[in-house]
Amino acid sequence: MILYDNIADIPQHNWEQLNVSGDFKWLIKEGEGDMDPDEVERCYLDLHDQSAEASETTKHFIEEWRRLIIQRMEARMRLAGGDKSAQNNIDIFTHKIEKLLEASKDADIIKNRLKVTKLWGQPINPKEVSHLDYIKIRELVEEEIAQTKKQNNGEG
Repeated sequence: MILYDNIADIPQHNWEQLNVSGDFKWLIKEGEGDMDPDEVERCYLDLHDQSAEASETTKHFIEEWRRLIIQRMEARMRLAGGDKSAQNNIDIFTHKIEKLLEASKDADIIKNRLKVTKLWGQPINPKEVSHLDYIKIRELVEEEIAQTKKQNNGEG
């Protein structure tokens, strides 16, 4: 049995179904048989790492989450050192982290693809487009939206 191990190969449909259902059968590229749990886990995590690395949106999310976590840790260290006012910063950073995570949790992967398809103005067949290609299309659409907003606001 061969598993998808690269986001340039896995169809967007399989990526969506894998993430919606949690069923690892969507990782199977060809063949049949029992899946080695260690290989499946490695493959799954590698694909997620590749996806995060390929997506500027995800990179920005991870960078913001990391920044807030570090700031909260620093505030906790100040609180432990006796600075009682640091509790306010801890609460603020905790709230910002929760809001950031809440916004990402609401994402419906299939609904988002349909929105991107509409904004792209042409069909995206998830069984023919790789996950990497979809990421590139999504980011092109996001850039177009940002550019249009700038122009509408007289900035560009």
